[in-house]
Amino acid sequence: MSNSKVDFKFEESTTIGPLKDSVWVEFSPLATKFGSVNLGQGSPNWRPPQFVIDSLKTIVHPSCDIAIHQYSRRTGYPKLVNEIARKYSPEFDRQLNINNILVTVGASEAVANVMSALVDSGDEVIVMEPFFDTYFGGAVLSEGVIRPISLKPRKQHI
Repeated sequence: MSNSKVDFKFEESTTIGPLKDSVWVEFSPLATKFGSVNLGQGSPNWRPPQFVIDSLKTIVHPSCDIAIHQYSRRTGYPKLVNEIARKYSPEFDRQLNINNILVTVGASEAVANVMSALVDSGDEVIVMEPFFDTYFGGAVLSEGVIRPISLKPRKQHI
């Protein structure tokens, strides 16, 4: 990447406005703070049986942290997200933080999240042909309009 600073300005889709806050954003830290049992997200705060822990450590690594083998926060496991921020801050010539990074399970989920967050009804989504099929689905579900651009060279007439 070049040394020039790239400054992208995107506007959030109007469809995500009501979805920005979740009750779990408030409840999960409170459950941790007050030591309550949090069953709401499928993340009980008690240890699994020892044979499960032993099996996990045998399969994964003897020093693995069993705490990471349950639901993470929506945007990724904090240690991973902080390491991504450290690694890529110089690449983007800006200080990234936990709020600038979203960890997904793959490209399809990432594309769906981007389309949902940035594309409003009627917005045009420019894609280069051939394109990843998920772009089409993400745009359609966000009520965007696909505008394909062919990468095939035009025929030259002599």
